Formats: sequence, structure tokens, C-alpha cells
Amino acid sequence: LSQNRTLALQLQRSQEKVSSLEQELDAMKEKNKQFAAQVKRLSEAAGSGEDDITRLRTELAQLEEKYTLLKQKDKESEKALNACKTELKEKDKNISSLAKDLDAYDYCV
Repeated sequence: LSQNRTLALQLQRSQEKVSSLEQELDAMKEKNKQFAAQVKRLSEAAGSGEDDITRLRTELAQLEEKYTLLKQKDKESEKALNACKTELKEKDKNISSLAKDLDAYDYCV
């Protein structure tokens, strides 16, 4: 009888341990699911971040190209403006010369 009681107590303790270990295992499985979900979200975020970086690099390259073109056009416009200024000075000299000639002609006549 005493031996049966001892075995019954050992069986009960073993069942309690098994139950406790099953609960721990279930808790670990739940944590693993949470970690897996978090890893998945982080991986997706990293992938999305890489896509953003690629897109931004492409946009930056396009903007640099536009800047280079605008800078070139600015130089060309400055050259054209300087050429116009030079031409205007020449025409102004010619007009002044013609005006002097006209005054001299009027004075003679």
C-alpha cells in the first residue's frame, strides 16, 4: 500500500512536471511565432528600404544630369549675352560715329 502511494505521488509529480513543461513549450512556441513575425516585418522593411535607396539613387542621378545640363545652358546663355553686349557696344559706337558725322554734315551745310 505504501509502495502504491509512493508510486502514485511520483506519477502525480511527473504529470505536474510534464504539464509544466508543456506550458513552457507552448509559451516558447508562441514567442518563436512572435519572433518569426518580427523577423518577417524587419525583412520586409529592409527590402522596402533597399527599394527606396535604389529609387532615391536613380532620382539623384537624374537630378545631377539635369543640373549638369542647366549649368551648360547657363554658360551658353552667358556667352550669348556677352556677345549681344559686345554687338550692342559696337552698334552704339557706330551710331555715335554716324551722329558725329551727321552733326559735321549739318554744320557744313
